[in-house]
Amino acid sequence: MKNTLGIIGHPLSHSISPAMHQGALDHLGLD
Repeated sequence: MKNTLGIIGHPLSHSISPAMHQGALDHLGLD
């Protein structure tokens, strides 16, 4: 089973949330 993670907002190009979440997923060994 594949999980999907997303963020909602506008404009997303100004958000650091995707980078923070990707860093956390990498640290935890999740893909």
